[in-house]
Amino acid sequence: MLTAYERGEATKVVTRQLGPALAFERLWRETGCRRVIGELAGEREFPFDLERAVFLTVLQNPPP
Repeated sequence: MLTAYERGEATKVVTRQLGPALAFERLWRETGCRRVIGELAGEREFPFDLERAVFLTVLQNPPP
């Protein structure tokens, strides 16, 4: 395979890197966490986006 690559004969494959933030964002949305926190936070008047703050906290501190 390496020889074929060096000769330019290997099949070229396009890859896409998916980081943890993108993967976790999808899970966060699909499980309803985003919606629930957004609804609960909407009842209060925080001077910042509480849902995003919780998301980033969980992303930075995953459970053991």
